[in-house]
Amino acid sequence: MMVETASDLSGAGLVGGDQLWFSGEFALLLRTVKHKGTNVGVRGRFEAKAKVVREVARPPREVSEHLIDPRQEGLFRCPERDWTRLDETRQPALTENAMQVVAEFTSHLRSLGADPNQVASSFRTLRIVVGRLGVEVPLLEADIRAVAALSDSHHHARLPHYLQQLGLLEPLNLDSADVRRARELADALPSAFATAVHTWIRVMAGVGTRPSRALKDRTIHAYVSRAHPVLSDWASVGLEDPRAITSSDIDRAVSAQRGANTRATLCSLRSMFRALKRERLVFRDPARAVSLPGPKTLPRPLATDQLRGLLGQAHTARDRLTVGLVAVHALTRFEVRHLLLTDIDLTRGRLTIRRPGCLDHTVYLDELTWDLLRTWLAERSTRWPSTTNPHLLLSRQTAVNDSNAALSGLSTKKPFMAIGVRASALRADRILDEAKHTADPIHLIRVFGIAPNTAMHHLLAAHPAQFRPDPIAP
Repeated sequence: MMVETASDLSGAGLVGGDQLWFSGEFALLLRTVKHKGTNVGVRGRFEAKAKVVREVARPPREVSEHLIDPRQEGLFRCPERDWTRLDETRQPALTENAMQVVAEFTSHLRSLGADPNQVASSFRTLRIVVGRLGVEVPLLEADIRAVAALSDSHHHARLPHYLQQLGLLEPLNLDSADVRRARELADALPSAFATAVHTWIRVMAGVGTRPSRALKDRTIHAYVSRAHPVLSDWASVGLEDPRAITSSDIDRAVSAQRGANTRATLCSLRSMFRALKRERLVFRDPARAVSLPGPKTLPRPLATDQLRGLLGQAHTARDRLTVGLVAVHALTRFEVRHLLLTDIDLTRGRLTIRRPGCLDHTVYLDELTWDLLRTWLAERSTRWPSTTNPHLLLSRQTAVNDSNAALSGLSTKKPFMAIGVRASALRADRILDEAKHTADPIHLIRVFGIAPNTAMHHLLAAHPAQFRPDPIAP
């Protein structure tokens, strides 16, 4: 007996005909092989046929009625959209511009060296947002993040940077938990102190009236939390304006602290009043004249066996360049991490070190560092020829990162951990070695771009008899 079945139980998957199943005594003797040229799953071709019939019978999708018209001006700021009630079974049709944006996302990923198949969830998020809101006006980053948070099948990897390049993104200003806690502490103070602390937070975040290096979020919270009790005590005794604070008030507040909090509190108050004076909220810096006694340690030279073969112990071209820039030109790890390709002038053998808030420092490359730099540039262009990250040093993560982030601090720390020498000690040894050959602080300032106090500090260690202060002098 032969019967037509609705399921391809044997996996034969016949193409161009119907499957007949043999039963009875012939069933055990029948051997079937799955057809390799079909894409029909285990449910059989009948289910695939039914799916095609349903797709054809389904009415055509219409364009979303919620498309944003750029000619329609908003009367007030729209509250955040609730994407948790999204019904993905009824997807609207994409406009022509939206389809072009989705299609060009593939080319964008390939230009970064990423595989589009690995970010299918980002395509899903992009289709949802542009399908319902359109691409005539910039999309809110808050909407993209809200859709990406719906499930593990939604994601926003590579999307913000791609839309920002197209001018279709309104970025979201996200404060970390540490910065939010710092702002909450500022709000709890009287109005004058609250305004001053908020200004201080902006300066520490690098968004003041003048460019400056941004501190870490946890450092910002630590500074504000240490200064908050002092500011509250001043407000309780009637000192509610930072312009009324004197050096005596700061001295008494610092003296009331115990242990490590003494120096930490003074450091926080110095940072605050320095920022307020820079933003012209106070006329003078009362914390500048307050100091704490402490031992003054001089830099010490490293042993010769520690310096021998340093570059040979670094395993990669990037690590060798990092160690070479610190050991030869006394750069800090932060400066090495944030070097840009535009800072390099290979034809003239020069390297520009950008220092926010200070003058740029020019490094004249010697033959060793020039060879290390050229080797790394060749490897960089070979491994990531299409990367858009402007930084000189890259890793596998930062080369395809949408935010063009700099190399992590741990990545520049590992080479020095491998050779057993701290970067700060290697930098100090280089400056100290140069100081042994000269007694001119101007020479050290020009060669390394260091501050006058730092130059004198190393000259005192190199020439103690010449730069030792006279005990009889007033």
